[in-house]
Amino acid sequence: MKEINLIKKYFLPFSKNFKDSLNLEDDAAVLSYFKNEKYLVSVDNFIQGIHCPHTLNSKQITVRAILCAISDLAAMGATPYCIFLSLSIPKMKSKNIFNNIAKGIDEVIHLTGIKIAGGDLVSYDGPLAISVTAVGKKKSSEKTLFRKGGKVGDFIGITGFIGDAYIGLKILQKKITISNVKEKKSAINSFLYPPQLHDFAKKLSDYAHCCIDISDGLIEDIGKLGALANCGVELFSNHIPLSNKANLLIKDRKVFFKDILKAGDDYQLAFTFHKKNLGEIQKLKGTFNLNISIVGQLTNGKGVYLDKKKISGGFSHF
Repeated sequence: MKEINLIKKYFLPFSKNFKDSLNLEDDAAVLSYFKNEKYLVSVDNFIQGIHCPHTLNSKQITVRAILCAISDLAAMGATPYCIFLSLSIPKMKSKNIFNNIAKGIDEVIHLTGIKIAGGDLVSYDGPLAISVTAVGKKKSSEKTLFRKGGKVGDFIGITGFIGDAYIGLKILQKKITISNVKEKKSAINSFLYPPQLHDFAKKLSDYAHCCIDISDGLIEDIGKLGALANCGVELFSNHIPLSNKANLLIKDRKVFFKDILKAGDDYQLAFTFHKKNLGEIQKLKGTFNLNISIVGQLTNGKGVYLDKKKISGGFSHF
C-alpha cells in the first residue's frame, strides 16, 4: 500500500475535526495562533528493545511512547495540544502492525484527548521506532515550570510511588515474578501507562520553583534540579514513597532499594517549593487524590546525598 493510502486509512481518522493538521495532506501542519497563549514543544525517540522489551506488541509500544513524550509537557505545567508521529516500521512485519499502532493511538486519544497534527512513515531493516514531537500550550499569563529555579532550603516533593515501573519492567523481562495477579498487573501497567499529571502540574505551577518528570531515575533527575539551582540535594530514605509491592520485593531481596532509586521509567513529577507553600501542596494532594511525598531539601553544596551519604547513578544512553 502506498504511503498516502496508509496515512488516510490508519492515521487520518485521528486528525478528524482538527483543522491544524490540514487533513495530513500538506508538507507541514499550521498551528493556529491563539491570542495570549504560548506553545511548548518536546521531542522523544522510542526504539523497541532499547526503551522497552522486544516482547511488547506495537500497540503497547505506541501507547507508552506517546504517554512518555507528553509527560514532558506536564513537567512544565502545559496542557497537551497535539503530537507529530514519525514511525520507522520494520520491513518484515505484517500489515497488522498498522492496525495495532492505530489502536494504540486511539487509546491515547481516549486517555488524553490529544490530536495528531502530522508525522512521517518509513520502512527499514530494524525494530519499530517511534519519534514523538509533543506540543503543549499555556496561557501567556500562566507561569511555566522549568528545571531551573530551585532555591536553597526548598522542600523537594514527588508524586506517586517510586519503583513500580521498574518492577513492571523486570516482570516483563521475566527477571522477577509476583504471584499476586492484581499486584503483577498493577506493576506492569505502571510501566506501560506512564502517569498523566497535566492538570495537577498546571496548579502546581502556582507554588513550585522548578519541576522535572522522573524518567532517568529519582537520583539522576532530582540531581539535575539541584545542579541547575547550584545547590546540593539531601534526601531521606524513610521519606521515599514505595508501594506495598515494592516494599515486599525489597524485603524478599528480589529488588534492591538503591536500584529503585536509580531506575528510570516512573514518569512521576519531582519539584521544589518554599516551605511556606507546604499547606497549598498538601491541598493539591486532596484535590487530585494524588500521593505527594516530601523527600528532602535543597542545600548549600553540590551533589545528591541520601541520609548524609553521597549517591549517584541513573539511566543514561551514553
